[in-house]
Amino acid sequence: MDPLTALGLASNVVQFVQFASDLVNTAREVRRSSSGCTDSILTLDTLYGELNDFNSELLSGRDNASSYLNGPGSKSDKNTTSLRTLSLLCQSDCEKLLHVVRDLKVQDGSRGRWQSFRTALKSLWKKEDIEELEGRLQRTQMTMTFHICALASHAQEINACRLMQLQAESNRLQFDQSVKIDRIIGALDDFQQCIKLVQDANPKSSPSVQEIDSLEQHLSGLSLSQKTVEKEQKVLKSLGFDARPVRHTSISEAHQRTFRWAYEPDKNAPAAAAFLPTWLKQGNGVFWVSGKPGSGKSTFMKFIADEPMTLDFLSEWSGPRRSVISSHYFWSAGTAMQKSQHGLLRTLLYGIFRQCSELIEPVCESMRLSMEKEEDLLQWSLPTLHAALRKVACWETTPVQLCFFVDGLDEYDGDHYELCQVLKDVAKSPNIKICLSSRPWNVFEEAFGNEARNKLYIQDLTRNDILEYIRCRLYEHPRWSALATKASQGDLLIKDIEKRACGVFLWVFLVTRLLREGLTNRDSFMDIRRRLESFPEELEIFFRQILESVEPFYHNKMSTTIQMAIAAKEPLHAMAYGFHDQEYEEEEYVFGIPVQPYNPEEEQELREETAWRLNSRSRGLLELNPQSGTVTFLHRTVLDFLRTQEMSTFLAGKAPSRFNLAYSLLKVYTSMIKRTHFEEQLVRQDFGAYKDCYLQYLTTNALACAVELEESDTPTTMTYKIMEDLDRTILKKFSHLKKLGRGQTRSGFFREQLIKGQHMGYLGWKLPKQSDYLSNLGPSLIPCILVPEGAHGKPILGQVWRSCGTEMLRLVVETQDIDPNDEQFNTDPRRSWSGWTTLISHITTWTRGANPVAEEQFWDLLEGNIISKLLERGADPNIMIWSSHLECWPAFAAYLNLAFEVPSDLAKEALYIQVLRDFLLAGATMDTSHTEFTNRSIQERLGKTVKIASSSKKFFNRLHNIHTVDPLTCNFRLLAEVLDMLLSNVVNDEDMWIMATVKTAVETAFPPDICALLKNRYSAIKWVNRADGRKRRGSPGLEKGFNKRQESFREAF
Repeated sequence: MDPLTALGLASNVVQFVQFASDLVNTAREVRRSSSGCTDSILTLDTLYGELNDFNSELLSGRDNASSYLNGPGSKSDKNTTSLRTLSLLCQSDCEKLLHVVRDLKVQDGSRGRWQSFRTALKSLWKKEDIEELEGRLQRTQMTMTFHICALASHAQEINACRLMQLQAESNRLQFDQSVKIDRIIGALDDFQQCIKLVQDANPKSSPSVQEIDSLEQHLSGLSLSQKTVEKEQKVLKSLGFDARPVRHTSISEAHQRTFRWAYEPDKNAPAAAAFLPTWLKQGNGVFWVSGKPGSGKSTFMKFIADEPMTLDFLSEWSGPRRSVISSHYFWSAGTAMQKSQHGLLRTLLYGIFRQCSELIEPVCESMRLSMEKEEDLLQWSLPTLHAALRKVACWETTPVQLCFFVDGLDEYDGDHYELCQVLKDVAKSPNIKICLSSRPWNVFEEAFGNEARNKLYIQDLTRNDILEYIRCRLYEHPRWSALATKASQGDLLIKDIEKRACGVFLWVFLVTRLLREGLTNRDSFMDIRRRLESFPEELEIFFRQILESVEPFYHNKMSTTIQMAIAAKEPLHAMAYGFHDQEYEEEEYVFGIPVQPYNPEEEQELREETAWRLNSRSRGLLELNPQSGTVTFLHRTVLDFLRTQEMSTFLAGKAPSRFNLAYSLLKVYTSMIKRTHFEEQLVRQDFGAYKDCYLQYLTTNALACAVELEESDTPTTMTYKIMEDLDRTILKKFSHLKKLGRGQTRSGFFREQLIKGQHMGYLGWKLPKQSDYLSNLGPSLIPCILVPEGAHGKPILGQVWRSCGTEMLRLVVETQDIDPNDEQFNTDPRRSWSGWTTLISHITTWTRGANPVAEEQFWDLLEGNIISKLLERGADPNIMIWSSHLECWPAFAAYLNLAFEVPSDLAKEALYIQVLRDFLLAGATMDTSHTEFTNRSIQERLGKTVKIASSSKKFFNRLHNIHTVDPLTCNFRLLAEVLDMLLSNVVNDEDMWIMATVKTAVETAFPPDICALLKNRYSAIKWVNRADGRKRRGSPGLEKGFNKRQESFREAF
């Protein structure tokens, strides 16, 4: 609803009114002919053309503004005629004036000239009509200032409201668009002043065209500026993902007064302490921060990236350009995006664009930015992300210098060597440098460890930081001052802790936490000393000691809780652990969970309870993230340790005897779907494939647990009942979701994924009980049962089929009421397809020995009785399938053509004949009239070059030319049997033309013995008589006749 279009219509009205008023009231000579005319003389042809232009502009202007005129912004004062009505009156007057000019052109005037248009008008109109026209024009002039100012004011309100929304979104995204937004604010002020000037200058007359044009230009500029800001926000949102800030938030803040050496190295500090500040000020390329597990690398990287002094140091390197920092924190325990190259590049670009909105347009100019709908966001593939980052790196007029901080390369889930190369290539740009951190693995030593001054090992530099941290942690406890009566006692203990830590901050954190517990328990100083000496210096042994200190009462829940956290692909929400606790009270609790999201108070209470329970069961090795509500491990080293075989055995020994991890997680994920409020849009990308969202994540993980249960040979009816409950839950949830992608049905979300995941156990249990379970999945169902994925259109069966594809398809066609002819329609019949045409088209393309994969798939489908079942369920045997862009033939013709490819194998021959019988029973015809009618219809739409080959002509032509083929490759026995079955199916006089064709084909194709047998069975007289009284196709009598004839023919051989 754009007021700019209405303003354009108002301009059209003003221009017409001024023109018509001048025309009626100005004494300007009018002539029929232009011969000898000067510019001051008006000709009828010119006048007619101008009026006709006004008429067209009024009509198109009203059409363009119709959505606005029908909206709330178009309401006029109750005493004022609406703009729509005014435009209609002006158009009516324009048409009347056009009629006048047409009459004048054919009227005998005073030698074809008039002193003025008013004089000419008097010859055709009454005085009252002329005065009425003048009055209308005058009234319109007087009201147009009101309309135009009202329109402009409403436009001002709309744009002010839109600006507020853009500002709010910019603030939410922490997006630096201040320059553009300030310009819009200034433009809104200018527009307001322009409205006031127009209003003050025209109290009783309409504004000039120039004034209206000025308003339109102001409004157009405003709209364009706001669209630019909105597009930039959409680009930024498309790069973001839910888990993007989670890892940064979860990393501990650096303790006060630690890591200051990174900016102000102490004179007694190791030389390496000066390497990083020097690199920040002067260096290029890559700087590598390495260190032991738990030595504080992530905390250090977060500190450096967030510390304002870093930008001060970088400004010396960037010179007059602005320094911009963008950072990413890999996390092996996080989501797939948090540990992928995709996530790295999206995060870095997000950080760049968030601070440098001016780079969005030049970097993304080659990408599709016409995103008209709110949900239309750019899709970023890995090549697209690389291309965008290369553009940033190579942009000659880039107004910034970029410094990236990338933490945890060892937590990247991919090829580390490839990642190193990507980062080194990026850092070759003179506009970019990168600070990286990782454990000191060989691949990183090889890639980044060769420059001594461009690396540091953090445990060599943090001795004073660790001492400071220990002092603060112990000194701040209220009992420390009373316990350490001598300062030297406390200092010695603190130094001893630092020495034992060997630069590992995590060990210090755990030790000081346990020592503070001792202080709270009123331990003596010697007790504190003995506690310290009892702590292992190796983290792994320390972790085990912590777990063994858990009260035996909690051992069962400790074990199962930790096993769940380890098994989860991404950190689980606190509610998952709440549901798991219910399993100890009621094993099948999942069926009692309501399909209703938690309210904020319930969720907060759940988080608080979970935090307490995690502390008692894991002693702090698992902790709750207060921002996201997810449960994570204290540190990556904890997860690495718990994944060892030794700890797997330890945890298994503490678990209840009947505990099944996959079964427990299946119940947890199902319960989470019931109690979660899903805000994201669910977008279907392909069959069983949806854009990443939380519902998709939970469903995928639930189904993965079901697969694990099926593969372990332990699925039970209860497992399948939970999956059935999950299906019902998702159907109920769909009432709260936004519109889905094209082709999606309410039932499709879960059931398509059952097909894609080959859940044969559940499908075998469910499908026989519900014949319409898969009925609404559309034409993609049949091909997508066989192939892993489609291509946003017709699925391609030429790829490798699923391992259980044929078995699953047999199950579906035997149990489900599906329509094989359900079509994906297209106005071009070559692009229309159904599951049946896709399948039959693929399996009939092989020739013997040339395409063994398709040949094997063909026999698999025949052996599984799948083609016969599809025909029984109504598959059209005469449906057209396209063998090329210019030729198609019936499905039956394609199947019949394979008779020439079937090898001399009695079992395969019998299979082929059986399915041929089923084709004929389903109504397959040799009649050419159907083909001719379809041929005419298609040629009318696609042209004469497109043709259809009939089943009979295709078969008999090939049979006629069989003498050109090596006789040893021909299965004459099968071909004769096929011919016998076809001839026995000739029932109409229209089919009798086949007889003439058969005679030549039989004599040419077959050896004398077969030829004689066929002639004996089908003599001309007998043939004619056989047409009388024959049973109808598809009847039980015909089926019986086929069987009897087939037996007798085989006996004859």
